[in-house]
Formats: sequence, structure tokens, C-alpha cells
Amino acid sequence: MSMIDEPMAPADPTREPMPENPIEAAMPEVPRPRRRLRSVTIDRTKVAERVVKFYQDDLESRSEDRQRRIQRYAKFRMWTEEKNWPWVGSSNMGLPDMLEKSLRVQDTLHNAVMASRPGVFNAKAASDANKGKEDVVTKLLDYQVFVEANGEKQIGTLIDSYVNDGCFTALTTWVKERRDVCERMEYPLPPENEDFFQYLNGIVQNEFPQALDIYPDDEEGWEWCVELENDEKVRVSFYTEEDDNDAGESTILAVIKKAVVTHDGPVIIPFDYDDVITPPGVSNLQIPGPANPGGSPHVILRSYPTLDEIRHLAAAGYYDLITPEELEALKPEMLKPSNDHVKKEALDKLQGQSQWKMPHDNAHGTLTRLMVFDRYDLDGDGLAEDVVFWVLEEPRIVLRARHLTEVFPAKVPRRPLAEATFIPAGDRREGVSLLEMQEGVHDVQKMLFDITVDSGTLGAMPIFFYRMSGAVKPENLQLFPGMGVPVGDPGRDVMFPNITNTNGLSMLLNLITMAGNWGDRATVIGDFQLGRVPTGKSSALRTTGAVSMLQAQGDARPERILRRLFNGLGQIYANIHDLNCAFLPRGKQFRISGVKRPDEDPYLTVEGREKIDGIYEFEFEANAFNTSKAMLQQSLMQYAQMLLSPIGIQSGLVKPDGMYTLMRDLGKALGLSPDKYVTAPNPEASLPLISAEDAITQILESIMPYGRPQEGTQAHIEKLAQFYQDDAFGQLDEKQVQMFGEYIRQLGERLQQEQMQAMMAQAAAQFQQQMGGGGPGGAPTQNAPQAPGGPPPVSGGELMDESLPTAGGGGQDMQMAAE
Repeated sequence: MSMIDEPMAPADPTREPMPENPIEAAMPEVPRPRRRLRSVTIDRTKVAERVVKFYQDDLESRSEDRQRRIQRYAKFRMWTEEKNWPWVGSSNMGLPDMLEKSLRVQDTLHNAVMASRPGVFNAKAASDANKGKEDVVTKLLDYQVFVEANGEKQIGTLIDSYVNDGCFTALTTWVKERRDVCERMEYPLPPENEDFFQYLNGIVQNEFPQALDIYPDDEEGWEWCVELENDEKVRVSFYTEEDDNDAGESTILAVIKKAVVTHDGPVIIPFDYDDVITPPGVSNLQIPGPANPGGSPHVILRSYPTLDEIRHLAAAGYYDLITPEELEALKPEMLKPSNDHVKKEALDKLQGQSQWKMPHDNAHGTLTRLMVFDRYDLDGDGLAEDVVFWVLEEPRIVLRARHLTEVFPAKVPRRPLAEATFIPAGDRREGVSLLEMQEGVHDVQKMLFDITVDSGTLGAMPIFFYRMSGAVKPENLQLFPGMGVPVGDPGRDVMFPNITNTNGLSMLLNLITMAGNWGDRATVIGDFQLGRVPTGKSSALRTTGAVSMLQAQGDARPERILRRLFNGLGQIYANIHDLNCAFLPRGKQFRISGVKRPDEDPYLTVEGREKIDGIYEFEFEANAFNTSKAMLQQSLMQYAQMLLSPIGIQSGLVKPDGMYTLMRDLGKALGLSPDKYVTAPNPEASLPLISAEDAITQILESIMPYGRPQEGTQAHIEKLAQFYQDDAFGQLDEKQVQMFGEYIRQLGERLQQEQMQAMMAQAAAQFQQQMGGGGPGGAPTQNAPQAPGGPPPVSGGELMDESLPTAGGGGQDMQMAAE
């Protein structure tokens, strides 16, 4: 007998029946809170020793490079060392050539970035499904970078490192920071017949109607505690008078102490060259692998937080691996900076600043914090994983440890570091800086300049010889203009040798000029780039075409330098977009930057992360021409002359909408507000162009299409009609179908307006033809007079045969002569 045929045993009446869903029955109604304290389990001592060993070895491997950079930076700042050759007080000038050219390049690059706003980078979706989100992503990132993250200042710092150090490094991370604030409010005294305690309780309840719990914190009722959602607590303290108020008890003062969010968004943190420590020979800071063989096995970012900051982050639970005992054991002697502050100490000495001293307050002392992006085997399977460690160097304590993608989520796993190289040097991350390009020429110029000045000093105040047995005493004489020294026989006792070398001075001056020319060619910054006409070149710069040609020839290297910078800044935008997809709060509202159109809403709201989700490429349109105001104005002027010519208008190359856009761009290039001077030819002239595919994508995202049909209204409607007949149209919900119908209705009205305008234009042309308005200059065509009783011999615009008797030509004269 099979198991199916066996009879079932009778049910036990004392046993409770099994629930229909045992999993739901086992789950509590409200799950208890669960907080994750540690992301990974590690041997803290082993990890700390590993990180500090990496740190010390990497620093030692580039000690000579760091010393050379210190000397180079001192020359850039025109700091000179003490010099006692060929005599004490000889010429020791600090030349401004490196400073001049560096600031010129920095200003050009920074202006190129700021002139491109608000479209520094335009988001381009990698998938057609996300094309409708491109505009929102672009505007959101512009606001976050330049407003929330103080991008103008941070990008200026990055450009300084890019030019002077040869590369820049920036960390992009999401920061939600809270600060305790006190809010002061005044209330009238309660009526005489009302209980004072209940009156204060009513004030607190009115201020916090959504509170989970309100209770007094003292017996008299002056202190109150308010518990809000997310474990947030507020303290309310009541007073009847101020410390400096002698007017008596006339009001009740309430001081509300609460924590407010001061920042909830991405931040851009530039790091100095010395604070980015990597193994020697790496080509970039990203994770090494088959697709990136030059990646860095580990990257260490060094910073110097105060002990107070460490305590606050530990109390907030951010640093969850440090114990209270370790935090208490941090001694003042640990707070002294390590011996690696070579650059800082050298620069402080050159700048005349005092050295480091122990702070009076222990909480103000700083430690060395190492943020390490590493590849580490966490589970012992022999395969390394991408992790991030936070370690204090001096006490060798691990503060925090996380998986890389847990802290810095991304569509494609990558370290949240952006970098760019000024002039690449092979496959090395450290490139050639502008200061390094100039250093050799700078040294030659300084040497020649000092020799020239010393030679002039000897010529103006020459040395002299005197006879020891003469009347001149053997002592040092300081000569002054007009000073006379009495001697017995001036002609034989004292002699001033003639040491003037005219040829030598001419050679020195020529060499200084030649060295300056070398520097101009190496940096591509000369008189022309500084707004001056080069010597002897005035005849070549008489026309606009010649100036443009020379500008184009001289912008080959600056164009590449500009593109490398924008490629590095594009990495910042991509990293921030990945952070937005994971941490952007719902209902994010921000103000759109830049010159806005009259009918455009200056505020934009992102309802949820799904409105910006997706993979995007960030493209830039900046180049050496449109980032210069003068060149951009000149380009727009020339383009306007071509488009607005009679041929361009009559052939239909440009229409009123295009003219309006061109005039607005020209006004913005001139630094004006174009909306004060130009008026849109029609209400929709200021709308952006939108294709039928973009409109369909926006409808699928439940967004009403906004813009003018790019392919023309008739062709736009035909594409939408094809989509309506496609099976994909059945995937639209009721709201999207209504949106589609409303959009079709708007297009129908637009098409009717266009047809009416075309009919009116045709009727006007026919009326002009009937009125005889087809002649040159709008004058009516003059036809030949009609002969009595018959049609005219010729029509308008035709000539009569001169052989006819009445033509008045040579034929009539010949006939009269024959008669």
C-alpha cells in the first residue's frame, strides 16, 4: 500500500490548530528596532599596523620629490633664501615670472568653468528610457556643486593644485551634519486664574503638535523635554526675565534647544598633493584590475581633525570601532603632529610664521587621520574586497571600517575620487606642472638678473685701492654722494679702477630677453595672450581674421589643458550623481541657476530618486573660444552677420525663433540681461526643442512634455500617431493616457495656428500681386500703354522691337533715311 492510500490518523483534540501562515504568526506585530553597529569584523590591531606601514613606506619613497616641490613652490611665492655671495647684501631678487604665468592660467581655467554655467556639464542618458530625466539631472547637479558644495571656491582650489602641482585630487562624499541651536521665543504671562504649570504645558504642546511625548524635567515645571520621531529630542527652558532685564516679570521667555540639519548633501573636499599617499608608479587612483592595470592597490587620504571632532563623531556612532577607554586614553603628547609635516614646517619658516605649539585646550589639539581605500580579505577566502578604513596614526587606532560600495554606492563600483593631470608624464599619475616647466628658465633668469644688478652696483659704487703708506688710514670707508675724503695726494694715494664692461652688460640683457622668450614658448603665454601687441607684430594684427588665426594657432595646448581639467571635473559630477541615487531626500527643492526665460519656473522639485535614477554621461561644450568672453562675443557677431543676411532669411535658414535665441545668447555674452531688450516673437519661442521620442519618454515617466516640436508639428504628430498604434501604448496607465491625449490636443491647436498663419501669409501675397506690388522695391510694375482697340504689343518688363516704326530705335531712323 502506498502512502497515499494509507488512512490518516485522527487529529489530536488537545493540540492547537496550525495557522494558515506560520511565518506571519511567528512575526511580532511591530518589529523591535535593530541598529547595525559594525559593518565588518576585522582584527583592529592588524589593520592599524598594515595601514601605518603602507603610510610610512609610501612617504619614504617620494621624499626627494616632496623636497623639490617645496623649493619650486618657494620660487612661485618669490621667497628667497639668504645669500652672501659674492658679498653680503648682493642682489637676491624674487622674480614674479612663475607667479604671473600661473595666475594667468588659473584665471583662464576658472573663468572657463564659471562662464559655462549653468550648463558646465550636460547629462546624457546612456539609455533611451532616461532621456526625459537629463534636464532635471543637469540642473540638480549644478545647484549641488555650486551652491550647496561651494563649488566656485572648491574648483578654484582644485585648479590651483592642477596648475602648480601637476594634478588635483578631490573626494566626493555625502554629509548630513547636525548642529545644536537655541531658539528664543517670548509669551505673555498667564491669566491670574490659570494654573502656571498647565499654561507652560499648553505652550509646549502648541509648539510641537506632532510630538510623541512631552514631560517636565524638573519639579517646578521650568524645564521640559519633547520626544519627536527618529529619536529626536528637544529641550524647552522657561524663564521670567533676562540676565540684563530690570523691567520686571512682564513676559515668559522660552529657549528651545534642538538639533537642526545644517547640511544634507554632497561635498567636494580637495586634497593637497602631499595629503594623497599612494604607492610609487601608479597611473590613477581607481581600483586595479584587468580593465585598469595602472590602478592603485591602496590610496591614503590624510587629514588633521581635532580631538573634539573625534569625540563628537564617536558619540554620534559614526566612529563605531573606537572604545570609550581608547578615547579617554588619548594623551596631550599624542596630539603633537608627526614628523611628516615637512612642507608645512618649511613653508611656515619661509613665510615667517612660528612653529607648532601645544594648544592650551586639549580638545583643540589635532591628530593625523588616515582614510584608506584598500583591497583587504575580510572573510578569509583568499580574495580581497574593496573596503575603506579610518585610522588614527599616532595611537594606531581603527575608528571605522566599511565596504566601499556601502559608504559610496555607485552603479559601477569605483572609488569616490576625481583627478586630472596638467601635462601627462607617461603612465604616472603625477604630471608635469606649470611651475616645473618654468623652473629651469626661472633659475637662469634669476642668475642673470642678479649678475646684472651686482654689475650695476659695482659700476655705481666701485671698489678702490689705496697706498698703505699714504695718507689714507687702513679702514673701511662708506662713500655717500657728494662726500669728500681728505688725503695728501689724491692722484697717487687712491685709485678707482674702471671695471665697467659694456659688452658684458649687453650680453646679459640679451640673455635675459632670450630666456623670457623661452619661458613664453614653453607656457604658450606671451604678449598676445596678456592683451598686448608683440613687439614688431602690429602690422600682422590689423584685421580681425589675422587675430582669430593667431588665436587659433596659440590655443592648441591650452585646449588640451582645458579638456583634461573638464574630464576631471566630470568625474566629480558622476560621483555626486551616484550619491544622489542613494541618498537624495524626497521632495528636494532647489532654485535653477543662470539666466532664466520669462515663462520658466525658477524652482524645481525632485519628488523622488526614481526621477533622476540611471546611468549618464556628462558632456561639456567648453573650448578655448567659447570660454573667452571676447572670443565668444566675436564668434556670435560673425555668426549673426551670416545668419541674418538677406540670403539666410530669404532661404529660410533662420526663422524668428532662431533670431530670438541668437539675440539672447549674444546679450548673455555681452554680460547683459537679454529679457530687458528682446521680446519673443511668439509665446513658445523661448521653449526648448523636444523630439517626439523625448515626449514619449517624458509621458512614460508621468511628466507632461514641455517644449517645441523639433521635427515640425506635423511630423511630430505623425510619430506620436505611430506610437499610438504600437503595442507599447497599451502599457500606459490611465493617468499617462490622459496626459498623452492632452498633449495631442495641444499639438492640434498648434498645428491649426500654423496653418492659419500660412493661409494668411498666402492671402497677403495674392493681395499684393493683385495690387501690382511685384515690381522692384515694392513699386507696381508699369506695363506698356494699350493701343486703342487691341492688346498692348508687349507686357510689363519686355522691350519693343526697335525695328518697328513706333519703337523709337535705330530701325525707324533707317526707314526715314531710305525715304
